[in-house]
Amino acid sequence: MTVTGNLNETKYLAIDYGLKRIGIAVSDASKVISFPRDYILNDAGTSDKIIDIIRNDNIIKVVLGLPSEKSGFSGAVREFSEKLSAKIKLNNLNCEIVFYDESFTSTIAEYKMRESVTKKKNRKVKGTIDSLAAYVLLQDFLDHEHNFSKDVPR
Repeated sequence: MTVTGNLNETKYLAIDYGLKRIGIAVSDASKVISFPRDYILNDAGTSDKIIDIIRNDNIIKVVLGLPSEKSGFSGAVREFSEKLSAKIKLNNLNCEIVFYDESFTSTIAEYKMRESVTKKKNRKVKGTIDSLAAYVLLQDFLDHEHNFSKDVPR
């Protein structure tokens, strides 16, 4: 595993995949709090940009939002995941990819946006919802992981 900092400073990355934009969020080193990052345009260099984030932020787990089968979008997410997984292996990074249900993350993100951004025109900024959806996805994953680990005997 190629880690540029202290192993205890590893983090998780959440990806809210979209055909035009990809929302990004990264956890803190304790893997308790999620922070939204700028979105990435979905283009030919997307995988390379994500690989850079994995390297620079010492990411050990990628949480990829999986839409419901009804949306018809899960195939595109799985295809993206396979390409990203191949890139991770090619770059000798020890980073696990997990799928996590992204149901309602965009709806929650839109609600949070309305709640915190007072000017209506600022709520329409493209990409902000994508990053907030990734933030919601990662925070839900982190909360679930921490709650589950408390129930498991050590």
